[in-house]
Amino acid sequence: MQTQAIFTVDVEDWFHAAVMQRHLSRLPNFVPRHRLADNLAALKDWLESNNAKATFFCLSSLTPEVNVQLRALSDAGHEIASHGHSHTSLNQLSAHKLKDELESSKAMLEQLTGRPVLGFRAPNFSITDEAIAAISAAGYLYDSSVYDVPWHPGYGKLTLDKMGNRPYRLSNGLLELPLSIWKKSGMSIPMAGGAYLRHFPFALFKRAACQLGQSGYFHFYMHPW
Repeated sequence: MQTQAIFTVDVEDWFHAAVMQRHLSRLPNFVPRHRLADNLAALKDWLESNNAKATFFCLSSLTPEVNVQLRALSDAGHEIASHGHSHTSLNQLSAHKLKDELESSKAMLEQLTGRPVLGFRAPNFSITDEAIAAISAAGYLYDSSVYDVPWHPGYGKLTLDKMGNRPYRLSNGLLELPLSIWKKSGMSIPMAGGAYLRHFPFALFKRAACQLGQSGYFHFYMHPW
């Protein structure tokens, strides 16, 4: 069976990560060094050299230099989807602010690319039942925020819909494209990339990726910083 994979990118800068925000909040005069524009250009070249397409879940609050790269990616046939505006975890937003984040990021990215924005990924995988309803109401057609790792305290959970490890339809009609986990010895091992690509031995990660891909669904993601 041919190995198949979904390749997605969370377009945020290094200082947006929750693990960094905990420390940077103590530095009121911190001025970040931006890394995204050059890295996105290099990633675009790499994808083209491998005849591959990706979905880019983008913040709508990035610099003009990054927005130039997002337009170029869209024009090259890659999908631009939403990662929100401020990279605030959804469970920290009021209902009004959640609605504004979802609607404003969608509108801004559509204006940037001239193409519809169909998908959404919650910052820090902070999905909730309330957010799923708001995502649908904001006009998105699919979500990709479920990372079913029960032992991770920061990842969101769904209670109205059973979470899964393959694409499935939520009760409100949204398509869910979950991040990949590897079921071994009764454990859910996160194998969708990101930090886990750095944490696990590469041979183990490659073995899991090949097995998941050959089973018909492997969803990999990365950060371009």
